[in-house]
Amino acid sequence: MNSQSTLTYSDVQKLVREYLARFARSYRISRSADIDAIHRWCCDNCGIEYKDWFIHRGGRYDEWANLHIRSERTATVFLLVWGDTLWREK
Repeated sequence: MNSQSTLTYSDVQKLVREYLARFARSYRISRSADIDAIHRWCCDNCGIEYKDWFIHRGGRYDEWANLHIRSERTATVFLLVWGDTLWREK
């Protein structure tokens, strides 16, 4: 795309799907869990945020946050540490 082109809605949807496909595991985390503590743990143990992992906290009234982890190994360690606070999606 050149500097004059704009992304259409379908272009953005495609880019989002491609980005999310890079992550091996996705987890739903109850908003009642300490998501800030999970975020700190991920910062210390999961690599670079948005490259190796990221948390989507959702909106104000969402019941769940979503964590996406790229590495199977890191996802397994996360599951062992935080398994009682989440619901596995993939």
